[in-house]
Amino acid sequence: MRIYAQLYLLALYLVFSAGVTHTQPSSPPRQVFNHSDYETRLDYTDNRLWLALPDTYTPAQLNPGNVLDQSPSSAPAVDVFYVHPTTYLSNASWIDPLNELSATHENKRWVLAYQASVFNKCCRIFAPIYRQASIYTYLEPNEILRAEIFDIPYQDVLAAFRNFANSRSPAAPFILASHSQGTHHLLRLLAEEIDGSPLLDRLIVAYALGATVRPVTPEYRSKLETLKVCTKADDTACFVHWDTVADGARAMMPSSQSVCVNPLSWREDTALRAAHNHRGALPVTHNFIRDFGPTDVPRGGKITNLEKLEVSLTKAQCVDGILRVDRLPEDYAKGLTINGNYHILDFTLFYGDIQQNAEDRIAAYKKNLSLSVRNP
Repeated sequence: MRIYAQLYLLALYLVFSAGVTHTQPSSPPRQVFNHSDYETRLDYTDNRLWLALPDTYTPAQLNPGNVLDQSPSSAPAVDVFYVHPTTYLSNASWIDPLNELSATHENKRWVLAYQASVFNKCCRIFAPIYRQASIYTYLEPNEILRAEIFDIPYQDVLAAFRNFANSRSPAAPFILASHSQGTHHLLRLLAEEIDGSPLLDRLIVAYALGATVRPVTPEYRSKLETLKVCTKADDTACFVHWDTVADGARAMMPSSQSVCVNPLSWREDTALRAAHNHRGALPVTHNFIRDFGPTDVPRGGKITNLEKLEVSLTKAQCVDGILRVDRLPEDYAKGLTINGNYHILDFTLFYGDIQQNAEDRIAAYKKNLSLSVRNP
């Protein structure tokens, strides 16, 4: 596993450090990690611990091609619980200190715009702030220590989800969504909190994208009792996953070990889906701050608009557990596609496809619910 962690960090460095020469993913945090330093639980009844809430403006409310849809036709009846990826690239500590005046926090707003916003037409968006693990945690060779570090953010995500499911959205059907480190935690939550529980009846779908170095293995899915991988576009109470890599580029995980659902067909198969099936990529035109090392300095950037979707941009095919797509220009997405590593594009490259699929699965859920009410 260590070699894949090293490949993961190296690949993310190549992706995030395009055009940046003053920082490197050098040494891990020097501090000794002590789990007991983080035993105090965060109180998610406090609105300040949420990146996105339905009644507060955030970049998650942006739409492609405009600034903000100020007048939705009706209040969405479905909620989304979104767990953001790693935005803490510093080696100053193992755990994000939750400093709002930081590059880390600006990057959180970036992922709200380029990932969470895909759900704003169908759903109310809830996104917790959590004490994420530093990206350097993936390089830690001691598996026990690595697990202890990752347990801190997981406990936060779990507490936030329970507040969401029991208090903020106590009866509504919901969608779960995550990326990268967020998916690391969401996969555990799916197995421990959703699978085999009454909450599965409220789950429309989980978009658990970009697991990368910790693939969604046959062993993981074999232990699930009731939660399954989605097999078609209108399945519900299921999850989807993919890791995006350009044709010919080297993947960051062992082959044939990860769930791959093709977002151009929503099937877990190896069929090639042509570009005319592609509903649209969201162009990335704003910077993700790519500083490694001890600095975590904000830039003061704001995201006030998103570009129009690019339709029919790529084909897609699952090959050995990896989603293979057309190779894009090297300067695509602000230079974030170095060496064919499209991890950062798992959401944006299929923005239009996810947007439509969420609506399709919601419609299927409501239809099934109506049928069950008529035929108890």
